[in-house]
Amino acid sequence: MKSFLKVASIRTKLMLFAVTLTVLLICVNVFTIVYTSQKTIARIERPSATYLCKKLAEACVLPMSSGNFSQLQDSLNEIRQVSHHEEEQIAHIIIVDNNGRIVGRTKGEELDKEFEDKIIKKAVKIVEPQVLLTAKGRYEIVSPVEKDGERLGTAIMGYRLLHGAETVSQVWKIFFIAFIVSIVIGLVGGFGFANTIIKPVRKLVDATEKISKGDFHIEVPVESKDELGVLAASFRQMASDLEASRDELLKAKEEAEAASQAKGEFLANMSHEIRTPLNAIIGMIDLVLDTELARNQREHLEIVRASADSLLVIVDDILDFSKVEAGRLDLEEIDFDLRVALETATDALALKASNKGLELAYHIKPEVPTFLIGDPGRLRQIIVNLVGNAIKFTETGEILIQCEVESKDEESILLHFAVSDTGIGIPEDKLDTIFESFRQVDGSITRKFGGTGLGLSISKQLTEIMGGRIWVESELGKGSTFHFTARFGLQVEKKTPELEFKRIGFHRSRVLIVDDNATNRMILREMVSAWGLSCGEAPDGRRALTEMERAARDGHAYHLILLDKQMPGMDGFEVCRRIKENPIFAEAKIILVTSIGQRGDAIRSKELGISAYLLKPIKEAELLNAIMNVLVQKKPDAAEGETHLITRHSIREEQRIKRLKVLVAEDNPVNQKLAVRVLEKHGHSVLVAENGREALECLKQHQFDLVLMDLQMPVMDGFEATRLIRENEKSSGTHIPIIAVTAHALEGDRKKCLEAGMDGYITKPFKAPQLLEVIQHIVPDKRTGSLR
Repeated sequence: MKSFLKVASIRTKLMLFAVTLTVLLICVNVFTIVYTSQKTIARIERPSATYLCKKLAEACVLPMSSGNFSQLQDSLNEIRQVSHHEEEQIAHIIIVDNNGRIVGRTKGEELDKEFEDKIIKKAVKIVEPQVLLTAKGRYEIVSPVEKDGERLGTAIMGYRLLHGAETVSQVWKIFFIAFIVSIVIGLVGGFGFANTIIKPVRKLVDATEKISKGDFHIEVPVESKDELGVLAASFRQMASDLEASRDELLKAKEEAEAASQAKGEFLANMSHEIRTPLNAIIGMIDLVLDTELARNQREHLEIVRASADSLLVIVDDILDFSKVEAGRLDLEEIDFDLRVALETATDALALKASNKGLELAYHIKPEVPTFLIGDPGRLRQIIVNLVGNAIKFTETGEILIQCEVESKDEESILLHFAVSDTGIGIPEDKLDTIFESFRQVDGSITRKFGGTGLGLSISKQLTEIMGGRIWVESELGKGSTFHFTARFGLQVEKKTPELEFKRIGFHRSRVLIVDDNATNRMILREMVSAWGLSCGEAPDGRRALTEMERAARDGHAYHLILLDKQMPGMDGFEVCRRIKENPIFAEAKIILVTSIGQRGDAIRSKELGISAYLLKPIKEAELLNAIMNVLVQKKPDAAEGETHLITRHSIREEQRIKRLKVLVAEDNPVNQKLAVRVLEKHGHSVLVAENGREALECLKQHQFDLVLMDLQMPVMDGFEATRLIRENEKSSGTHIPIIAVTAHALEGDRKKCLEAGMDGYITKPFKAPQLLEVIQHIVPDKRTGSLR
């Protein structure tokens, strides 16, 4: 037998194994037949048992209707003795009235009290003869006792199943014997057959494990001539081929790593060479745009800046795409404020939206914690990509960014973001492809809307790295909503501004929100309510005036009006004029908000007595500061002149408590001038060093609050200069904040800077608000001119 199995094919071996398996299947069939027979016997006897119980109930009608329960008991005894056969099958008879009280029963099998009560409780509810319960080898059958449609009680009969019991018992014995014999045969035969097959397979598995560890010098014996023998011979040849392939792959890997390093160096150099002049272009344009210019000059400069921004987006997309392909796109884990992150993201997009006449707003639901741990830069990147697309493909209407809690545990939170627009929409057949690289809804040369087609692909990769996903819902001609989720860690929540309003005594102030856009009203209402202030709403100027008159008559006048400038019918300036003309509104302060800031608005606002003028989307911190300043603002008299108009710029000015002395280490002359002008414009004093060595000399001669350190400089680069500064500080016990300012933007640059001892990192080209925000984060106690 052993020699036969050795030369037999695997097919033959499996057939023998199948024979053994068949024996087991026969046993299963026998079991099925026996089981079915038993059920059939039970099913045959069930109707006759039910019929018998029904007749029993009919026999009880006369004595129960007359109330002669002794006669009822005699009838039960007679029924019990109808035939010897039935006497064996009837286990017991119980008659109960409609209240479940036993009025008659036969002598015989004693039931468990709990079981009997259970049977009676169910029986009194039965309306027709039926089997109530099936116990082992017995039915509990119930039939109502009725006379002329009136129920007198219930008959309960226990009925034993006797037919076929002995036959079934014998078959069961035969079955168990056959089953045990089959198991023994199956185990013995199966073990032998399986061992014949598994033994050579085990040797192949052992050989595979050795190859996986790099040992290609193995011997796989060929012990048979079946398929396993052929497999063993092929395996030996494969091991030899794999060893040769491994050597070739190692050589190719070394070449690929060298090429990857060269590619990385090339991208780094290209990033530096492109970003350095872009930094100067964008920065200088921003400085010039802050000066008085002719209308056509301003338009020309804004076109140049928009073009530079578009070029920067393309450069960033290409660099990010290269990181995704290389699997080197990592995330930071830092503390950040979600609200500030969204505000910063919308800053760069608010002008584009307002130029197209679009409303841009963001809404963070009240239950969302804003102090998180994660990568705010990557979150902003996703938001900017999605909102930028929404602006591009929307001609009229609004764009809304929403954030809510998807799920939360003790250490982290999954947030759900949605960016909705009222644009052109996306065809249904394109929804599954828009997140692919270099894919757009319209890929033709003459397409109206430009772009690299990388933004959504990169956003998809980022959301997945952040533990979430991205998807889109859209209807052609009605707009789109891009959804994405992302997971963040949780910080300890900070105190709310409500306490500050209570401290200064304005927590009972009433605010009226006037805006024709329902979304903006909802956002402002949630902000104001969260600070403990009560508020009302009006969708236009006419109803706002009516609401103010009603509130004044009722003795609950509004102290503050949040008034939108652009409204149909009656704009914000006209509403303000009418408020100021009405003496019953004399105490009301007005904050004017607008999506489109125009020249002359500030002068007109002062003339109308408006207290504050803010741009949408309104930042929570700016609105909070504006409300607090407006509520404490005193009414001017003739000697004092006009009340000071509060703007976002004046709020920032108030936040500047201390000026900084800054050392700028930068070799590019244009970027030197840009850094100096930006910092000096915000009240800081600046000294310039052209390389790392000069920066060290300056630090020996002067005291500085901060160093802005370029990384790529002649003589001594920023990394070496930082290393020497930190070495010197070990003996002095001091620590000066150092922010890396670099045109390198590849993955790992930030990590290298922090590991080198730097405190912060910003890439060129940067805008003044971005630089000031980083400085504010690194030197928070100085309260520099930040946007926050």
